[in-house]
Order: sequence, then C-alpha cells, then structure tokens
Amino acid sequence: MVKRALYFSRKIIAFLGPQITLIIIFGIMTGLMLFFVELALAFSLQAFLLVLGIANSSSMVLPAWLSPQLDLKNTLAAVFILGVLRAALTVFQSFLQQSTNERFVYLLRKRVVKWAFNSESVSASQALSLFGDYSVSAAGAVVNLQLIILQTTFSLFLVISLMKIAPDVTLLVLGVVALFVYPFKRLAKWITRRGSLSAEEFRKTNNWLIVSIKNLLLLKIYGLIETEEQKTQQGLDRRFVHAYGYCKVSGLATAFPQFMGVVMVCTLSLAWGSKSLPAGILLTYLYLITRFLTSVGSIAGTYNSLSFSYSFLGYVASWWMNNSPDSIKYANRTPVAVKEEITINDPLGWNIDSITFKYPSLDLPVLDKFSLKIQSGSATVIVGQSGAGKSTLLGLLIGEHLPQSGMMNVIINGKPADIQDTRYSFLHYIGYVGAESFLIDGTIRENLLYGLKKEPSKDEISDALSMSECKFIESLPQGLEHRITDQGQGLSAGQKQRISLARALLRKPRALILDEATANLDEDTESRLVDTLIRLKGKMTVIAVTHRSGMHRMADNIVRMLK
Repeated sequence: MVKRALYFSRKIIAFLGPQITLIIIFGIMTGLMLFFVELALAFSLQAFLLVLGIANSSSMVLPAWLSPQLDLKNTLAAVFILGVLRAALTVFQSFLQQSTNERFVYLLRKRVVKWAFNSESVSASQALSLFGDYSVSAAGAVVNLQLIILQTTFSLFLVISLMKIAPDVTLLVLGVVALFVYPFKRLAKWITRRGSLSAEEFRKTNNWLIVSIKNLLLLKIYGLIETEEQKTQQGLDRRFVHAYGYCKVSGLATAFPQFMGVVMVCTLSLAWGSKSLPAGILLTYLYLITRFLTSVGSIAGTYNSLSFSYSFLGYVASWWMNNSPDSIKYANRTPVAVKEEITINDPLGWNIDSITFKYPSLDLPVLDKFSLKIQSGSATVIVGQSGAGKSTLLGLLIGEHLPQSGMMNVIINGKPADIQDTRYSFLHYIGYVGAESFLIDGTIRENLLYGLKKEPSKDEISDALSMSECKFIESLPQGLEHRITDQGQGLSAGQKQRISLARALLRKPRALILDEATANLDEDTESRLVDTLIRLKGKMTVIAVTHRSGMHRMADNIVRMLK
C-alpha cells in the first residue's frame, strides 16, 4: 500500500514538474497562514467593537494575546496590520494561480515540441490539439486542483476552530451543508460528462480542419468545400452546446453558499436566543462561519470547473505517460551518450543482413529477414509498391528505426560501424530530398543555406544550382534574394524540388538520399539530373526511392521490394 502510494505520488510530481509541485506546497502553507490571519482578524474586530463601546466587556470572550491591548490605537493597528496581511496573502494566492497556469502550459508545450520533433510517428492533429486547447484546458484543471487544495486546507482549520468555539451549532451548520452534497455530486457528474463530450468534439473538429486544409485543392475539384466546412462548423456547434450547458449550470454551485448563508443567519439567531451560542463569541463565530461558507462556495465552483476540464487533463496525462520522454515510464532508461563526432572523407555504405522490422501497431513485419548491401560510392534505386517498406528501409538506414533482429552496419571511411553509435556523425554527411519539399519563409538563399554549418562560397552555390537544374532562379527579379513562403508560393512543385536538391548538394554529402525526389519533374529535367547524379557517383553514394523508370539509368543496383 505504501509502495503504491509512493509510486502514485512520484508519478504526479513527475507529471506536474518540480516547480509546480513546489507552488502547490506553497499554496497549502498560504491556506494555513490565511486561516490564522482570519481567526486573528475575527477576534480583532470583536475587540474593535468593545473599545468603541458598542459591545459589553462582560459578554466578550477574547484571547489572551489581545486582552491587554484593549485601547483604540492598538486595536486599530491590529485590524489594519491583519487586513494588510490578509490582502498580501490574497495577492500571493492570485500569483500562485497565474504562475501555475503559465508554467504548466509552458511545460506541456515543451513536452509536445520535444515529442513532435523526436518521435518516430506523430499525428499532426494530435500535436496541434495538445499544443493548443488541450494544454490550456489541462493547465486550467491543475490551477483548479491547486485552488481546491488551498481552500480545503483553509476550510478544515476553520471547521476545527468553529467546533472548538461552539460544537453543537457547528454540527448543525455542517448538517445543513451535508444536505447539498448529493445534488452537488449529481451536478458535478453531469458537468464532467459535458466536459468529456466537449473535449471529444474538439478533437474531431480539429482533425477535420487540419485534414481539410491539407487537401483544399482536392476538395475544390470534387466540390466538397461546403460539405467539409459544414461538417467542421457542426463540430464547433456541438462543442459550443456542451460548453454553454456547463456555463448555464455552473453558477448553481456558487449560489449554494449564498442560500446557506441566509439559513445560517437564521440558525445562529435561534442559537443565540436559546443561549446555545453566547453573545461574547457571536461576532467571531458569525465572521468565521461566513468565511467558511464562502470557502465552501469557492470549492464547489472550482470543483465544477475542474469537472468540466477533467477530460482534457486526463487525455494530456495519458499522452504524457505513454509518449513524453520525461514521463515516469522512461525515467529508468539510461540516457544515450553523445558520441564524439567522426570526420568522414569517403562515401558511405551499408551492410544489412537478415533484418526483421515490425511497427508496434502492426501484426506482421514490414521487413522480414531482409538483406541488402550498398557499396560506397554506388547508386542504388529502390522500387516497389506502396506499403512495401521503402520508406521504412530509409528510416533504418539513417538509424531512425531499429530492427528487432538481424544485423545492420554503416560503412564509414571503409570500415563497418554500428549505426546507433555513429548516427550523430554520419547524419551530418547525408543529403536528403523528399517528395514534399521543405521550405522556410525567407529568401531562396536562406532556403539553400538552411541546415548548413558553414556558409558556402558564391562558386559553390552556383555549382549546386547548376547541378540541380535551378537556372529558373536567374529569371526571378531578385534572384537568390527572391522571397518565398514556407509553401513556396509562385514556384512550381518541380522548382521547389530542385531547390531542395541544391540545398542537399551544398551539404557536400557522402550519401544522397532521394525519396521520390523527381516525382514532380518533367522527363527532360529528370534526364539531365540523372546525368548529373551519374557524374557524382564515386564522390557520394546515391540511394533513390522512385516509381519512375528514368532513374534506373544511373543504378548500379536495383532493389525491388514486394509486399
């Protein structure tokens, strides 16, 4: 039991992070301090009425620390100091809330960014959902949880004091409060359901929007723009209905204390009349019970807010547990030591001997007892049907995936080496061009230099542009200083691919990986590029995944992959 509790505590601390855990501890301490200030303030107000002559000293019950100082000056000073201290603690509480919110959003988004850039498989819609609304809502839930802890601590000490002052009356008050527990739990359950539905609708709507944006051209051609827009709008409408339903009932929880306050005034009046509550402590008790009911109302309202956002927090916690590198699931993993960088002078090669690789989500392996030898300085063309494992093979070559069985080596400077041990070094010597060109918002020059450690000379840039058939840049008004967006607006798909190829060549790679890199080129341009690649063979190893036969002309080895 103790081990389970310790494990659970460790998991919570790891999820929240040490700073937020410390803030929550400060919150509990603040709740305790606030209680003592409120208690002292209640007695000080009673003393204030006494020195003004409004109350009779024979009917007053004051603590020993206050009785000797019963003059107007000292009493006013005590009330003022306690009021300032109470205000300072309230300000500090507000700071803790805002700090918790901002820190947790920041922490979650850092985790999402690290996961998105380092995971083998990332869903764009999930990443954007986690980075946006889910981080904000989960942080709101943590703030609510912090408030509940603080207010509950404060309320418990108030109850202890009230029980000590007048136990019979306090039990009566608690009995009245207990009457509202069942309807409140029913309300919280309803709100939790609304929150869960709201979170689900947000996930669906966000996913529809992202998929639609990626495929706008297809939707326009097929006449489906209005259909998809309507579907997305309907998802927004449903989410709004669930959220608005919560808004309509959330005020009920905070209304309970106001109603109970009226009941308590009547109850206290009856108690005073029946001498159950002596006049000497009536004012103190009335002040403390009012603060208690206000605190209960705050807990109720905050709990409802937590109930609504609980689904967001649960989803984020589940994602963190299974995916985030800093989760407790990965806490005992030995960190991978960064190896010393190796200078590579010769073209890279690979030896693959009877490897098997399977994705966790699939039943059958993508590659089963697969073998391949890629000679340094050669050109290998990989062909095959969609789903045959071509992209998976590329991931294995660069160490992005690890086979479950078999042996793989990379040939560096003529010697075999472990891929994972040398990955940090050899990735710096690989050029890559994919089917979808990666561009940044900036000039063509900035796009060419993106990812380079050393700025190339003017002649080196000119040679790379010539080899990649980028003569079209000369016709642009500003040449290399021509600005493009990350979507490459104004450039054709083929032109964008050629810019990507020029960037890859500027890395002076020891291996050039082309993943459908000529898919958007016309046959003449592709033929000229193949001529260039044939000339580059020997200086670098070329690995090309393609569906086009034009690339076969440069191949020393054609690998046909079957499903």
